[in-house]
Formats: sequence, C-alpha cells, structure tokens
Amino acid sequence: MVKSDQGELVEARRLLERAVALDPAHVNALVSLGVAALRAGDPTSAQSPLEQALALSPGNPYALRALGQAQLMRNDPEGALPFPRQAADTPPGDPITLYALAQALMALDTPEHRKEADICLTRALALGPSPDLAERLRQAHSRLARQVSRAKAAGHRQAPAAAGKPPRPQ
Repeated sequence: MVKSDQGELVEARRLLERAVALDPAHVNALVSLGVAALRAGDPTSAQSPLEQALALSPGNPYALRALGQAQLMRNDPEGALPFPRQAADTPPGDPITLYALAQALMALDTPEHRKEADICLTRALALGPSPDLAERLRQAHSRLARQVSRAKAAGHRQAPAAAGKPPRPQ
C-alpha cells in the first residue's frame, strides 16, 4: 500500500497482484489491490478483488467503501449507495466511511439524500478526523450547501408553475 500511497500505482498493483497470487485469501491484500486500481482510475479492475475480499470477510467496511467508490466512478450513485451505507453501520464510527456515504448520497441529489449527507458529514467531523480528512469534509459540506441552495432556487422557479400559476419572469 505504501507504493499506492506514494502514487506509484503501476508498481503498487504489480506488488499487490503478486501478494494475492501468493495468498489469495489475504483480505487486506485484496482490498489494497482494489484501492490501487481505483486510484489508477480503473473501477473495472477494482471490482473483482474487492468482491473477493467481501466474500472472505463479509461486512468488511474497507471493501464495502471501495466498492461504493467504484460504482460512483462508473456514474452509478444508486448502485454505490448500499455499499457505504452498510459500511457505515459497522461500529465504531469511521469518518472516512461516513464521508464515502455522504458522497454517494450527494450524487443522488434529492432532498432526503442531501439531508442524510449533512448528518453523515456532521457526524464524521465530530469524530475528530485527521486534518486532511477534516478539510475534505468541510469542502463536502460547502458543496452540499451549494446543492441545497441550487435546489431551493430551482424549486422557487418551478413552484408557481406547479401550482397552476405562470412562472415568474427571470
């Protein structure tokens, strides 16, 4: 994972593939291989090792979170949502998992999902995450606030027409 963290993704994947070949039941190696593939922008290659990790370790929050990320990378927020939601149910509270769940919820962009995303982001910040993660959480909260503002503005423009009244001139 060190090579992956350093951005040496080709080397990381090569080493992790070798580790998995040596021990196909090593859950951490499988998850790490999937994460390295995601970091390389390859959600298709990430799918198999992550599913294998989940088969070996049902409920593994890291595999679940990464599978959700893979679905988001495929522009499938509805397909992504169950994975971080299940991971978030795994105690103790993990701010990264809550962040992943908030991302999937924000991608769905409905009032209910935005409200739940706000709760996730607030909970994640309350857990005292690392400074880097705290900054990403604050940025996500700002993006969420902009989503809510846009939705309210769009709702105000659409509300008169929905009530049978002509829309206001813009």
